[in-house]
Amino acid sequence: MKRTLLKRMALLVSVGAFTCNALAVEPALILSDTETFPLLALSANETSSTSPSVYTPENEVFKTPLFTKDKTHQYLGIGALALVALAAVSPKEEGGPHEYFATGSAVLASAAVTTGLIFHWEDFDFSDGLSDSDNLHVILAGLGTLAMIAAVSQAPETGHAGLGAVGGVAMATAIKITW
Repeated sequence: MKRTLLKRMALLVSVGAFTCNALAVEPALILSDTETFPLLALSANETSSTSPSVYTPENEVFKTPLFTKDKTHQYLGIGALALVALAAVSPKEEGGPHEYFATGSAVLASAAVTTGLIFHWEDFDFSDGLSDSDNLHVILAGLGTLAMIAAVSQAPETGHAGLGAVGGVAMATAIKITW
């Protein structure tokens, strides 16, 4: 039952992440948009008697999309951290919210690490060693995810609070390093 739930949650998160990325694709070029193409705006104003307006970056309106590759990775990591916090404060009973929050945090952390490896593979380079913040982010997030997965797999037969706490702290530190 626990593995079935874990597989379903992992499938749901994976499908959701890839769907969000598919929807975040920028639209095709819109050649009639004079804010995007200032030269077209200048040529359109040539027939008027007044001088054409000058394009400046301050006139440009740019809105970042809600879901991008980077934001999907970021939301998954923050979601995993939020579920770790909820698991830590929820009642510790088998089949209760603690179990579901912990399992969800392991799934979201795994999805965050997977999307990080897919989208940011070129950022990880050992030639800079541990002085590079991207390297520390990858190592801490990976170790935090492994600790969360180990804590979920050991529960409730053995003590797992230490592994869960280490996983949460490592994930929080990895997120803080990049912000």
